[in-house]
This record gives sequence, structure tokens and C-alpha cells, in this order.
Amino acid sequence: MTDNAALFYVPDGYDTSGSKLMGRQAAGEAFLRGFAGFADIDRLVCCSHDATCYDRFRQQLAFFRQDTLTEVLRPPLPTQYVSSSDHVSLSKIGCLFYPSPALAPLAWGRRGVQSAAYSLCGITHTTASLAIMDALAELIVAPLEPWDAVICTSHAVKKMVEHFFQGYAADLQQRFGSSVCFRGQLPVIPLGVDCRQFDRRREEYKKGLPATGITAFDELLSSRNEEEVRVLFVGRLAFHAKAHPLPMYLALEEVARRSTKNIHLILAGWFANDSIRQTFVDGAERFCPSVTLTLLDGRLKLVREYVWYTADIFCSLSDNIQETFGITPLEAMAATLPVVVTDWNGYRETVKDGQDGFRIPTAQPPSGCAEHIAQAYANRSLNYDRYIGYL
Repeated sequence: MTDNAALFYVPDGYDTSGSKLMGRQAAGEAFLRGFAGFADIDRLVCCSHDATCYDRFRQQLAFFRQDTLTEVLRPPLPTQYVSSSDHVSLSKIGCLFYPSPALAPLAWGRRGVQSAAYSLCGITHTTASLAIMDALAELIVAPLEPWDAVICTSHAVKKMVEHFFQGYAADLQQRFGSSVCFRGQLPVIPLGVDCRQFDRRREEYKKGLPATGITAFDELLSSRNEEEVRVLFVGRLAFHAKAHPLPMYLALEEVARRSTKNIHLILAGWFANDSIRQTFVDGAERFCPSVTLTLLDGRLKLVREYVWYTADIFCSLSDNIQETFGITPLEAMAATLPVVVTDWNGYRETVKDGQDGFRIPTAQPPSGCAEHIAQAYANRSLNYDRYIGYL
């Protein structure tokens, strides 16, 4: 057994180049980049149910090398492919990392050999969906061991997972008379960013970036004036699944009325459809008409990497039930931006109020008042988008 870990690789868990960019993908890509660049290991091990993902794994590693600071670039590590059913090879490696908490199928597969052969390690991202809650429920009865773990990216999500485990275990005991519990560990390990990459890009921005071919972005890069304050939001542009823009719109309109400077709001993200895009635009025209609005496609690599340096303030008033961590405030702080965020879920653990920025107090209805919504989602009469939108 080594101190290495095989990485269960499916591109959807580590790739940010798709049309629907999610936070879990950004986190997975950052983890893979960091593990490949800094882990004290002798090789990088790709694991999957079949070998079709191995070429994509190696291609992604090659891209990381092209996009990494020269001064921290180490010699390329050899790579190895291991099938998820090759328990002998996995036992020699010692650990299998899976980019979600859905460890039960892997635990049952390992049981056919020996549960002590190697450890399993998963990680939480969004935990509000039925699919993930079902996966968490399976962990109670799956043959997990004390050397297995599900990493919680915040104390907020750990509290939720523990509460879920306790409730499900109590239900099983009531119905079957047997005491069960989750046998693995729930360490809290926050997500992280590579600050050196942000430092490098900031210096590149200061020297002047060539035209990107993205009209709205090039205008931001070329026109900076001291009489303007730019406020940046980065993330999915979804009023039901990420953050309703109304509080931000109203606050910025009030700032614009009080300030002698022009207030410029930059929304860098992506819309699920044209209807949602138009709703954001119409809302800005109605609720913050004094604010200049720029929309950027945050899925574009150049935008994601350099938009931070075009702004003065980062703002994310997240209000959804699935914000278990939230990596964009960390990225903003790494880019030396002050941040204004909601005092909500994972955000409250990464932003020190009055030091890194400001956390805006939040409130929600008392427990139990939305039980009918939860029941409708549980019996599948309400889809996930409407469920999180109502809540």
C-alpha cells in the first residue's frame, strides 16, 4: 500500500469546458490540477468503470502543464489506468477518491474482496437533490468502514449530512428494530484556490491583455475610469438555483443615487435559456436603471480567469438551499477584491465579516412551514428546479 490515491475519473466531475458549468466541476478541476501539481506521489492513477476516459484524463493533465506557472512546474508524473473492479491494484494504491458522496456501489464492490483492502473517499457538493439524498441514505446500510470518509466542504454541509444520517437511522430503527449508523468519517476540508495563479494573471492584466475577440469583455479591458465603480458577480445566472438578483439590483440602485460615481454591474456567468436572460435584463432596467449593466459568458476561459481584475468589488447574495460551500468568494479574495456576500451556508465560513468583506444578514421561514413543498418534491410531483425555486 502507498500514500497515493486513485482518482475515479469521469469528465463531468472535473471538466469546466461544458455548456452547463457547475461549481462542482470547477472544484473538481481545481482539485485535479492541485493533486497533479503538488501531491507527494510517484504517479497519477486514473480509475473508472472502463478505459474510455483514460485518454481524456491524460489530455486534461497535459493541458494543466501548459497552463501552470513555470516556476512551480515539476517534471510530469507517469500515469496509470486501473479499472474500478481491479481490487488487487486498488489495494496496492490504498485509496480510491470519488468526486461525489455516492460511495455505496463502490463499497459493495469492495466487499466482495475485502473491506480492509483500501479506503474510499467521497466529497459533498450539492446535497439538496433526491439523487444525492438517496446516495447519502445508501451510506447508512452500505459496508463502509471507519477508514472510509466523505469530505464535507463546510461545517454547514457536515451539519446537514449528520442530521440526515440521524433521521434516516432513526427511521430504520423504528421500522426494523436494529441500530445502524454511518461508520465512516466526515472530515471538514474546505475547497481551495491556487493564489499564485491569480497573482500571475493580475500581473498579466496590469501589463495589458491583447484583444480577446469578446466584444463586451474587450470594452471592459480597454475602458477603465476613476469615476466608475465596478461590481462583479460570477456564477450561474439563475434566480431560482443560485441567487435572485433583486436585492443586489435594489442595493446598487441606492448606491448609484447616493454616489457621485457611476455604478457598473458585471454579471459573468451563464443563463439556462433566453427567457431567464431576458428576465435578468428586464429586472435590471426596472430596479436599477441608474446602473450600467454588462453581461459576460462566464463559461469562456478568458473571462473566468481575467474578469476579476476588471472589477472593484465582488458581490454574491446567494440565497439557495444548495450552497454548501461557494468557491467564487475565495476566487474573488485571491484576486484581492473585497467581497459582499450573504451570511449563508458555506459563505459564512470563508468570508470574515468586516475583514475580507461584509456578510449580509439573512433570514428564512421557521422549520416545517415548507413541508408541503418538500413532500411534493419527494413524491416527484415537483421537479428539482421548481423545488429549489420555491424554497
